[in-house]
Amino acid sequence: MMTMLASMLLLMEPPRPSPPAEELAAAIALWDKAPSAATQRDEAVTDALDHLTRATLDYGRVPRPASRKDGEAWIAKFDTLMASYRARLPADRRPLDREAIACAATPMAWSLSLDELRQVDRFLATEAGAKFWSLGFGRADALIGCYEFVLREKVVRTDEDLLSVGVKPPERPKPSPVFFD
Repeated sequence: MMTMLASMLLLMEPPRPSPPAEELAAAIALWDKAPSAATQRDEAVTDALDHLTRATLDYGRVPRPASRKDGEAWIAKFDTLMASYRARLPADRRPLDREAIACAATPMAWSLSLDELRQVDRFLATEAGAKFWSLGFGRADALIGCYEFVLREKVVRTDEDLLSVGVKPPERPKPSPVFFD
């Protein structure tokens, strides 16, 4: 038993350190200077809230609609939860945006040197670079995923949310006692 516990502890990955500060700051700056950055953030928040709302309903085992009548009930629950999540967004969304952008910029900061990030910045300042960025090559999904991560912590209250739309949350398994040799 102790051997198994020791093996499990060895398999646990330690938290990854942050990338170098200069690289992270440069990568974040790319997101800040991006064409239509505010619009992209708003769209990413909407998509993330949509994913989290669906995940909450799935967790509550609310069946996806099989008929028009079922669809109306599901959509009503979805709309109620989405409105609730939107209402919980902070009035000043800048700190939330900073967290999500830092999350999305981190892979860039780990992958590119400061010089490479500066080269990317210069490219994005060109017409071709702006077009490249606006086409969303790979970064839109990262931003949505990062907003999902941040918003899950800030606006989702799963059991409370399910009860608010008349769904009983599933029973959580009771922890089993741990026995040591």
